[in-house]
Amino acid sequence: MCAAVCYGVCAAPQASAPDPEPTPTPGPACETDADCVTFSSYCKGCGCLALKKGTKPPKCPSKPVNCLVDPCRGRSVSCQAGQCVVGEMER
Repeated sequence: MCAAVCYGVCAAPQASAPDPEPTPTPGPACETDADCVTFSSYCKGCGCLALKKGTKPPKCPSKPVNCLVDPCRGRSVSCQAGQCVVGEMER
């Protein structure tokens, strides 16, 4: 079963709707888009995080889920107002 927040990609059957992704600890602000990278997260659901290059990704508090498609597939990342932000999914 897929919830609207899955964007057509569901987590493992035991997880009906993904919980919110863990928020990485804020670090130094970005200055340009080149300072940012996407990170595919499989914690409590399939998600795409925007991180500053060199930032350690958050650790999963539980067993990661399986995703059919990379959560960051078709997504871009940019620096907006000093924060790395994941762009909308390309259609």
